[in-house]
Amino acid sequence: MDDLEFLGLNEEPTGIPINDKYKIVTLDVLNVVVKEKYIPKPKEDGEIVEPQWKTISYHPNLELAFKSIVDREINLIVSDGLMAVVKKIEELKNFKKVITT
Repeated sequence: MDDLEFLGLNEEPTGIPINDKYKIVTLDVLNVVVKEKYIPKPKEDGEIVEPQWKTISYHPNLELAFKSIVDREINLIVSDGLMAVVKKIEELKNFKKVITT
């Protein structure tokens, strides 16, 4: 057993799950990180690959981390047209109500 394992520092922090796609993790006292879930490409031997989390942005506080998720979601949906953007904004507003109550 190495020192990191003994101290529990080699484990991925759980963080705040936002939904099945995003989570926010504290990196240190001054930074929070937004992570996005992705599924790696399957290996050649057909082994099942577990979903992984990749860091997509760093922020000084939770408010800016949430804002980056909202901005990202809106930017990803823009190509689908104005009605899709309006629908996504409504979903995000409803989500905001859920997490702030």
